[in-house]
Amino acid sequence: MTAPADIYHKRRWDGWREHWENKGGNIDVPFECPYSDRITYVDEFLGAWHSDSTLDSICTSITLEPLGDAHTTGGYKNVLFTAHYTPEAEATETNKVFSDWRERWEGGGEGISIGKGFRWGSKTGSVFDEGQDVSVVKIFPTATITLTGTTSLFTPAGKGYVLNTIGKLNHAAFTIKGVSYTAKHLLFLGGDFDEQANDTSLITYRFAYRHDNTWNEFWYPRKSGGPGFSDLIASDGSPVYDSDVFSDLHPKNW
Repeated sequence: MTAPADIYHKRRWDGWREHWENKGGNIDVPFECPYSDRITYVDEFLGAWHSDSTLDSICTSITLEPLGDAHTTGGYKNVLFTAHYTPEAEATETNKVFSDWRERWEGGGEGISIGKGFRWGSKTGSVFDEGQDVSVVKIFPTATITLTGTTSLFTPAGKGYVLNTIGKLNHAAFTIKGVSYTAKHLLFLGGDFDEQANDTSLITYRFAYRHDNTWNEFWYPRKSGGPGFSDLIASDGSPVYDSDVFSDLHPKNW
């Protein structure tokens, strides 16, 4: 993502600074923009690449200084908007989409006791007796996914989206870091918001994934055709877990 071009014509060359080291350059680029638009530009610039792609620098912070007299009619009209760029290797980028977030992916398994509905040796063998001194547990693949990113777009609406999505499944296939998770196999467990000193928020989301079955399918020993997973529904037809559109968890949609 690059910063918007519509304020480049307001760039102020007095105050431009560059500091170069082996790992890249720290660059301060001053602009002048309307006071009323300053937060819009903050959200657009934070996490954006410098317009000169050869510099490999990301805007990591913004400094705002009001211009003019605050006591004039209507208050401040313009601000000096200075974008501070940091080398990519040092930058903590503001991430507005999951593809930019850091992921912790833990593969594991869920152990389910089976046996009832099975036979010994062959399809015509003796029926498995739960009273026998045998414990049968099958491991089904699962994963726990933790996503961490930063955003300057943290709003009360963001909290609302998170609360409304906790305990729900992905309504449609949902992609995280290049992996598409089949509908209703991904359960949203919740999120943490940690406000930072630079007016950004560190966000952590947690998901649980079942590979072989949806979260509304449970092991059923008496299933027609043999033991396996089957949907469990209430008398009114509603499932155990509701599903929702996970795209509302993207800060860019708040």
